[in-house]
Amino acid sequence: MRFTIKTKLLTSSGLLLAILAGVGYAGIHSLSRSNERMADFSAGPFVQVEEGRFVQGVLNDARRIVNRAVFAGSHETKPLHEAIDQDWQRIDDSLARISNAMPEASRGRLQDLRPMLAELKAASSQMIDLGENIDIVIGGTLLDASRGVFEKMTADFDMLKDQTTSKGGSDSVEAISLMTEVLEYILRSRGEAITAVSHTDIDTIHRAAAAFAGDRSGMHDKLAELMRNPAMAAHREQLDRLGIDWDNYYATLKTFVDRGEQNYLSRALDLLGGKVVPLTMRIEGKIDEMNDEAEEAARQSVRLSEEAYHTTRLTLFGVVLGALLLGLGSAIWMSLSIGRGLAKSVKVAERISQGDLTDAVEVKQEDEIGDLLRAMNTMTAKLRGITAEVIKSATLVAAGSQQSAVAIEQLSQGACEQAASAEQLGQGAAAQVTASQTLSRGIATLTASTQELGQGASAQIAAGEPGRGRLAAIRRDGRAAVARGHR
Repeated sequence: MRFTIKTKLLTSSGLLLAILAGVGYAGIHSLSRSNERMADFSAGPFVQVEEGRFVQGVLNDARRIVNRAVFAGSHETKPLHEAIDQDWQRIDDSLARISNAMPEASRGRLQDLRPMLAELKAASSQMIDLGENIDIVIGGTLLDASRGVFEKMTADFDMLKDQTTSKGGSDSVEAISLMTEVLEYILRSRGEAITAVSHTDIDTIHRAAAAFAGDRSGMHDKLAELMRNPAMAAHREQLDRLGIDWDNYYATLKTFVDRGEQNYLSRALDLLGGKVVPLTMRIEGKIDEMNDEAEEAARQSVRLSEEAYHTTRLTLFGVVLGALLLGLGSAIWMSLSIGRGLAKSVKVAERISQGDLTDAVEVKQEDEIGDLLRAMNTMTAKLRGITAEVIKSATLVAAGSQQSAVAIEQLSQGACEQAASAEQLGQGAAAQVTASQTLSRGIATLTASTQELGQGASAQIAAGEPGRGRLAAIRRDGRAAVARGHR
């Protein structure tokens, strides 16, 4: 099969361009796949993890709002409701973004999460409502609210005790004992009210409230008994005012005791510990599970990207190395092919220039260099044929020249013989003159023939044997002339 240099160049260049195009396609395809994976990662696992962390942060913020509601006053209830409503709106928006970023198969986890979030939202709102009625320092508030009437009653009873003590007598001793019991009711009811509002155990609160309720009738009984005492006859108006002060004092404490029996703080703490905190922990756990799945998907995406990178790198390295080897091999092959052919051509030209036309070059190449070598072989064969013809012609010329030399030598001998005859015939002048003329004509004829032989060397090569016949004729004519001269 014939492969010209042009075909070789086009084939090797085409292969290199095809490999280059393959490398470019592989690189672009790999970059495209990496870009798609990064886009999927940024729109999927990355968004899911980011929004999941955001939801957890908002949940912690909501829990802080709920905890604050326990210690805040009623004036902060509305701002807290507004703040937590904003948090739940942010959570709903984040859940929508998480749902869009999650694979279809994983969205069931998010649907399981929504009922828990709804329950937590309701519990948080209830906590804020309970916090509106919670006074964390209600014991101090109670003392402040009841301090005026409490101090007035104790001061009045102290004054009555002093007045009664100054009178003396058994009735006074009994009255003082009754007033001491009345003061105990005043002090005990205050303590029971504080217990009812400051404790979180509902049984303790109920016991304190029941004891406080019994103090009212007991106090009135003691005041009635005290008023029946003869020593208190002059102080009944003061005892009536003390009874009115007790009713006011009891009413003030009763307001706090009733509030204590509602047990807002305990209910809020129970709701916080029994529902809000566990729900928050469960929701955060679910979000952690979803984030773990998203992080695993992200790690898988990174692993795939790394594997694609290594595969593409090895592929490109192999293709580039193959292209380099192919290019190097093509260059070596073409340089050797052209170089060897040209070297053979140079050797053939050198042999021709030196006159060596004996050998032909063996040609195996089927390209322009092979055509050149075959043409040079043809030229050598043609030159060899021409040289053989020239040598043959030169041989013929040399043979004719040799024959001419022999003829001339023979003519020279004849001339010598004629000279000798002339000397011998010197005595006959007339005969000698005639002979000399005849001899002169023969010499002239011989000279003309010799000139013809010298001028027609190339014609004699083609003439061959006929030249010899002419030489023999000339020789005969010379001899005839010499014979006539002798006569």
